Amino acid sequence: MEEIPIPTRRARKKQPIHREIPLRAFDGQRFAIRLDWNSVAGQWTVEIEHLAREFVVTRSVANAYRPYSYMPFVVFMFADPSAEAERVTPDNIGDTMKLWALPGPAGRQPEDN
Repeated sequence: MEEIPIPTRRARKKQPIHREIPLRAFDGQRFAIRLDWNSVAGQWTVEIEHLAREFVVTRSVANAYRPYSYMPFVVFMFADPSAEAERVTPDNIGDTMKLWALPGPAGRQPEDN
């Protein structure tokens, strides 16, 4: 399991977040993570894109504990390791509610890289 860092200051201010990161869980492949606050709906939207293939894994509401699958390579998920938070909010995203990348059958554990 690999944590994808989210800047908590920007999240608390409900500012757009855009990260481009290599995933150790998927042989260093680069992904773009985009988070936007929808003030009308009162929720975060998330877009995850595999940059090499220009493939959008998801473009949806950021839901806690929902798998965003790019099988067989990697699965993304917002989760609180303490299991206390039930929703993704500006106050907990990047803090207690983290974005994780879990290797799929064709991926690798980060320690193996």
